[in-house]
Amino acid sequence: MGAKGYIARRAAQSVVTIFVVAVLMFVLFRLMPGDPTAVALSPALDESVQQEMARQYGLNQPLHIQFIRYMASVVTLDFGYSFFQNEPVRDILMRRIGNTLLLMGTGLLLAYAFGTSIGALAAWKRGSFDTRVLVSAVLFRSTPVFWLALVLLYVFGFHLEWFPIGHMVDAEATYSGFLDKVFSVDFLHHLVLPVLSTVPFYMAYPLLLMRTTMLRIEGEDFITMAHAKGVRDRDVFAKHAARNSLLPIVTTAPIVVGLAVAGNVLVETIYSWPGVGRTLVQAVLQSDYPLAQAAFLMIAVIVIVGNFVADLLYTVIDPRITYD
Repeated sequence: MGAKGYIARRAAQSVVTIFVVAVLMFVLFRLMPGDPTAVALSPALDESVQQEMARQYGLNQPLHIQFIRYMASVVTLDFGYSFFQNEPVRDILMRRIGNTLLLMGTGLLLAYAFGTSIGALAAWKRGSFDTRVLVSAVLFRSTPVFWLALVLLYVFGFHLEWFPIGHMVDAEATYSGFLDKVFSVDFLHHLVLPVLSTVPFYMAYPLLLMRTTMLRIEGEDFITMAHAKGVRDRDVFAKHAARNSLLPIVTTAPIVVGLAVAGNVLVETIYSWPGVGRTLVQAVLQSDYPLAQAAFLMIAVIVIVGNFVADLLYTVIDPRITYD
């Protein structure tokens, strides 16, 4: 199987996975306690108004008709209106997705940058430094994201008051657009604590794998040959050992992306970050079924697409990969 065939097969698998997740979302939300009809239709409304709202939301239709309408909405990305916010679900999520990707992307970028660098140094400089790094990495990996977020919020937000305790920007701040807001000092000030809550946990995976790979590569023939040719230790470390140890790091991406999505839901809720994760929690608590289903599906798509991209990236950077 060639590269094009492999890409087509992985793309088809991703589409099937999204379909299965969409079906599960439909079933699970119908099994949840609470009556969506009672949530959407207030008893105080006139009966004719209730009937019109039931028709609009499709709440008075048989289950199989609701499923067909739901799958059609998934394909067309038209998820209807939110029960409580009274605006299209798609518009709500489109305003939130950029905030979520920005928070998650910043955390992952810093985690991989620091994780691979520190892991490589720990393997190259054995001794007390390596021991401290190894203990710290295990500690980071064992620390729940929500616990660290609460500790940082209390210490640096409430007690020391060095950083804001929530939201993306100050309430009274006004910006001309998304980019204007993102590149403001106000936004960066609000970003610090949420990112610091996630980076240590995400960083542990690439750090430990980088260290292990570097230790294995140290005994390879090409490292011995580089030393024999008189190559400086710094160049052997950077150009030979570290570079060849980066390939396995890509394999951790699907795992870390999945953890990042789950962690982001908690961090966004704790810091009142206006992202998809916080929107999902609010929608579930309010039994806002259209919004909750769409938010769940969007989060699942982020994970599935992240895995797909990681698979393709690994085949690109490692020419030894076969497409069987």
